[in-house]
Amino acid sequence: MRNPEQTATISEICREHGITPDGEHAYRVQSSSGNGEYVVRFVGRGDCGETLWECNCLAGQHGRECKHVRAAIAVNNEIKDTVGWE
Repeated sequence: MRNPEQTATISEICREHGITPDGEHAYRVQSSSGNGEYVVRFVGRGDCGETLWECNCLAGQHGRECKHVRAAIAVNNEIKDTVGWE
């Protein structure tokens, strides 16, 4: 459970990157056209311990890592380093 200070920090980090938190380890990322947004979610860990993410954009629907996932990973890593998420 996050405390109010952690929640405020997470919101600030996301705002700086133009990303909206959407639950724990999930984000809404603006489309490059600016006409919508995509949901990116952490879905688990792979066999080698790598993080697995999914995005509902066209590339993500075909199993490819997209720029939305890369943006969410960068924000998630910054949050983890700042707030201490695992």
